Amino acid sequence: MQNGSTLRDVAEAMQPVMALRICSFARYYLGLGADAPVAEAKACAENEIERCRKKREAGHWSFDANKMIALKQFLRILEAYEGRRIAA
Repeated sequence: MQNGSTLRDVAEAMQPVMALRICSFARYYLGLGADAPVAEAKACAENEIERCRKKREAGHWSFDANKMIALKQFLRILEAYEGRRIAA
């Protein structure tokens, strides 16, 4: 991964519709702006996935399966971006 990669860089590498979704998702679910480093976004997403997993295992009423799925997809997008940056 190139040092200094941000969510804005990830968004620019995606299609325009996906770019808006990535930035909106990061702001809404993770509280991160477009200038947040990719490493920070990955760490936040992994922590939030772990919180969701614990809620699911505990049978907590506020567990949201859609949120967990979206977080996993977001994490996959970031990992794919990193893979392409390393390969380039």
